[in-house]
Amino acid sequence: MIKKAYTLAEVLITLGIIGIVAAITIPALINKYKSVQLKSQLNKAYSTLTQAVNMIYADTGMPVTPERYNSPRSFVIDLKKYLKVAKDCGTGTIGCVSISDYKNFTRDKAITYGSWFDDGRLILEDGTLIMIENVGGDSTLVLVHTDINGPEKGPNAMGHDLFTFQLQNNKLVPNGASGTYHDIEIYPNYCSFTSTSVYNGLACTYKALTDDDYFKNLP
Repeated sequence: MIKKAYTLAEVLITLGIIGIVAAITIPALINKYKSVQLKSQLNKAYSTLTQAVNMIYADTGMPVTPERYNSPRSFVIDLKKYLKVAKDCGTGTIGCVSISDYKNFTRDKAITYGSWFDDGRLILEDGTLIMIENVGGDSTLVLVHTDINGPEKGPNAMGHDLFTFQLQNNKLVPNGASGTYHDIEIYPNYCSFTSTSVYNGLACTYKALTDDDYFKNLP
């Protein structure tokens, strides 16, 4: 009886081919998984914040508008009542996380405008970080920034895992949408693959929620 078997050379060649195929496909699969995960986390964060704003309106019967929160750092007081907060980091530029550890969209510059994130900071039970801009007074601008996977996970960059929403009439609108403070039609360099602006990424939220390929094409 003749027994057939693979030679050592044949086994090594097969393993080599498997290794090459794995080297090509595994990184692509990992990137696809990360993009799907980030998109899911952004949708979840947006839904959570939207529900909180809706509950503020339902419970108080008062319009949830920037004009209502013209007292400095007042929005976070209402918002946190309707979120599952694990830790209230307070206000100011120090506490829980340093915004200077975050970068712009192209990840070539650290964020230097920390005062846009210092009017309330909350870490939710699922790890999501919420940071608010609510100067009050003559300013009617209220921005809600959210690190959708938390400060402990990268890449900690605008338009990657850090996204911005603007409070308008009874709703949070993705920054970059028409009529927002950083309307992407007016500020195209605020969500650009080539811009060197430190503000690059502030207008990416609208794109991230409306473009199915957004996360696949991140720089």
